[in-house]
Amino acid sequence: MPCTKPLSAVALVAGLIVALWPATAGAAPPTNDTFAGATVIPSLPYGDTLGMGEATVDADDASLGLPCPGDDPALTFTHSIWFAYTPPEDQKVGVNTSGSSSSHAISIVTGAPGALSPVAGGCFTEVGSVALAANTTYYIVVSEYPGAPSARFLSFHVSLATIPELVATYDRVGRWVAGTGVLSGTASCFAGAVGNVGVTMKQSGPRDATIGGQNDFAAELVCDGPPHRWSITVVPSDPDFPFRRGNAIAAFTLRACTDFMCQELRATLRVRLKEDRSGPNRGRGKRPPMRGRTRAPDAIHG
Repeated sequence: MPCTKPLSAVALVAGLIVALWPATAGAAPPTNDTFAGATVIPSLPYGDTLGMGEATVDADDASLGLPCPGDDPALTFTHSIWFAYTPPEDQKVGVNTSGSSSSHAISIVTGAPGALSPVAGGCFTEVGSVALAANTTYYIVVSEYPGAPSARFLSFHVSLATIPELVATYDRVGRWVAGTGVLSGTASCFAGAVGNVGVTMKQSGPRDATIGGQNDFAAELVCDGPPHRWSITVVPSDPDFPFRRGNAIAAFTLRACTDFMCQELRATLRVRLKEDRSGPNRGRGKRPPMRGRTRAPDAIHG
């Protein structure tokens, strides 16, 4: 019977180290590290979170024309990954990597290795949008800026860059309340956008003085499609020159923004401030608050 010796604990541990070493010596690059392995985006919206620590660059990456215009031309990139998208119709799409652990350059190109062509406006940092033509395959290349932390990850999102439609009305009659002007109207904006209202108002004061005041983007709009009322109080810039009852000129700005773009509506109208005789302002409580009137010419579409 052959004589055998039990393995010592030291030998067993050494064997395990030898067995495990090849698996931990280095992780493989991501599957979409090169043009040939570009991840296909099937439809929008699309999102993914993945590591870029083992990504590399090759001749195709070097031909992208990085850094983007406006960047330091001496910048060198060492990590990049590829995505491919073919829009079924003409689309304006937005790309967003702002939730990542570091900054990234986005390059959008068409063609094949050795003949890649940049798309107009398709080189930007972290967030941007670009117009794409139907049935053309585009390659979205994400390159990591130098100096990224070692434990890095990419948060990658692509969606339709819908322009936030704005439709607004402005009431020509406002409320005068203790030297301030309360202006109002309605607004509807694209669901998912973030909207705000800002107003600057001027009025003729005593001895040809100008009474001015503003309240920039203090009123938040509800953006979900249907119109909602908004109201904003304009406080005079100088408390010694409060607003008075009567005519005033108000410049309205309504703004709605998505991750990729903003839209603004601007209007300058003559308004009339009438005293609010309801509630605590005059102590009478007999008249309803002045809400003003909305006339058809005051409706503005964006």
